[in-house]
Amino acid sequence: MRCHCCDRETSLGRKVKLRPFPGLTWPLRPFDPVAYHSYVENMTFRWAVVCLACYRILDSFDGTGFIGSNIWNLAGQSRGDRAAVVDEAKWQAFQRRQAESLGIDIQESQ
Repeated sequence: MRCHCCDRETSLGRKVKLRPFPGLTWPLRPFDPVAYHSYVENMTFRWAVVCLACYRILDSFDGTGFIGSNIWNLAGQSRGDRAAVVDEAKWQAFQRRQAESLGIDIQESQ
């Protein structure tokens, strides 16, 4: 599996809620539903796997850190060494469960 932040291949990672650092500010203009929808999409925490090195960087008081040329933000529920350690099999099982909850049928390739 690949780390979401640094894109390195890793055998063990942490399953975290992650988003790009919220450096965007809401414009002080008349309400624009398209811009608002884009803002909400960008600011939503999503499940991701990060390598152990990236997790050490992000597991701080405010959950932010520079990795590569990006700034990432870790959700509070994933900080404080609370993020689950996962391997490839656990991560794929999680992704299958998420797909099933959305009604997507995933065939395992063997």
